Amino acid sequence: MSSSKEILAYARSGPANLRKIQITVAVAASGVTHDSTASVPANFYPMFLRIDFSAGITNSETLADIGPTGVVNGFVDGGALAFTAAKMQAGTSVECPCNGTQGMGTAVANTTIVAVTSAPLRLTYSGATGTAITATVTMWGCGG
Repeated sequence: MSSSKEILAYARSGPANLRKIQITVAVAASGVTHDSTASVPANFYPMFLRIDFSAGITNSETLADIGPTGVVNGFVDGGALAFTAAKMQAGTSVECPCNGTQGMGTAVANTTIVAVTSAPLRLTYSGATGTAITATVTMWGCGG
């Protein structure tokens, strides 16, 4: 599958109904990339996601990218959506469309979506968060 039309046709077929996937990522106080132990299923194409934070980050970093390991801007280009430290506090949720190269929630005319292979989910920050937190990522999409 490589075009949005093909993926939408796949989504409308019986086995690809809308589904919800939830993955937890342990974010260390140091480092910029943080991977889940669970993997995103192959051929899962998210449209929308929500991240719930167990604690607030102490440094003024932003959440730059969300997606499978090895894919920059795979599900979400966080820089385009301004995920600031103020939005990543205990008890808060960040909700957004999946505007990345492997997401279906983009507002631009995305004619080609990169195939998703099974891989851990990666959260990439602009710098160290300063606080160890747990981020629970809930995604809605099709396939997988």
